[in-house]
Amino acid sequence: MRTRLIFWLCFIGFVGGLLWHIESNRLPCQKPITYRIGTFDRQFGITQTSFLEALAEAERPWEEVLGRNLFQYDLAASFQINLVFDERQARTQAQQQLASHLADNIEDRNSITASYQVLLEQYQKANRVYESARIDFENQVSTYNAAVASWNESDRTDEDELERLQRQAKALEKQAQALEEKRQSINVLVPQVNALARSEQQKVSEYNREITNFTEHYGTGGEFEQGLYTGTGIDIYQFDDKSHLRAVLVHELGHALALDHATNPQSIMYPLLQEQTLEPLKLSAEDTVALRTQCERTTFDQIRQDFGTWVIFWQTLLTGSTKAASATP
Repeated sequence: MRTRLIFWLCFIGFVGGLLWHIESNRLPCQKPITYRIGTFDRQFGITQTSFLEALAEAERPWEEVLGRNLFQYDLAASFQINLVFDERQARTQAQQQLASHLADNIEDRNSITASYQVLLEQYQKANRVYESARIDFENQVSTYNAAVASWNESDRTDEDELERLQRQAKALEKQAQALEEKRQSINVLVPQVNALARSEQQKVSEYNREITNFTEHYGTGGEFEQGLYTGTGIDIYQFDDKSHLRAVLVHELGHALALDHATNPQSIMYPLLQEQTLEPLKLSAEDTVALRTQCERTTFDQIRQDFGTWVIFWQTLLTGSTKAASATP
C-alpha cells in the first residue's frame, strides 16, 4: 500500500513537473524570438543593412517596456522576415515619383507665372506710357495743323511764324519716329507675354495629365495590408520611407508577441497606420498594457488558460456529439 502510494506520488510529481516545465517553456516573452531575413526584394530600394537597422529600432519600443531582450537576429532561425514586392509598393513608388514630378511642375509653373506677371506689368506700363505720348503727339499734330492752316489763309508774310512752324514740324517728325520705336519695342513684348502664357497653360495640362495617367493605371487607392504576421514569419508589402517601415515592423513584431489589434488610433497596434506618431515612435498606454498582460503571465496563468481551452474544447465536442446522436432516428 505504501509502495503504491509512493509510486503514485512520484508519478504525479513527475507529471506535474513535466507539465510545469512544458507550460513554463510555452510562456510568451520568456525567450527571445529569433529571426532572420528571408525573401529580400531589392525593388524596395533599401539595403539589407538599412533593413536590419530598421528591425533593431523596431524591437526597441517593446523591449524597453519589459527591460529585456525579446527579439534576436540569428542566421539559423526559422522565423523569417520578408520584403515582398507587389502592386502595393509599386503604387507607392509611382505615387512618390508622381508627387516629385508634380512638385517640380508647380515650381516651374510658379516661376513661369512670376515671369509672366513681371513681363505683363512691364508691357502694360510701357503701353500706358506709349498711349499717353501718342495722345499728346496727336494733340500737338492737331495744333500744328491748325496753325499751318491759319498761316496758309494769311498773307504769308510772317516769316517768324513760318520759321516756328518749320521747327515744330521737325520736332513732330522726331516725336513720331520716337513713338514708332516705342511701339515696336512694345510689340516685341507681346509674343514674349503670349509665350509665357502658353508655357503656363502647358504646365497645367501636364499636371492634370500626370494625375489622370496615374489614376487610370493605379486607381484611386484604398486600404491594404502593409505587413502580415503569418505565424512563422512576417511579410512586409509596403512602406513610404524608413520611419514608415519601422512603424510597420513594430506593429508586426507586436503580433509575433501574440498581441491583438488595439482600439486607440494612436496605438501602434491599431489596424491602420494613420494617427500614430512616427518620429519619435512611441507605444501608447494601450500598447504597453497589452504587452505587460501578455508577457508578465505566470506559469499558473498559462496552465489556467490551457485548462480553460481544453474544457471548452471537450464541452464543444461532447455537445456536438450529443446533438448528432439525438438527430439519429
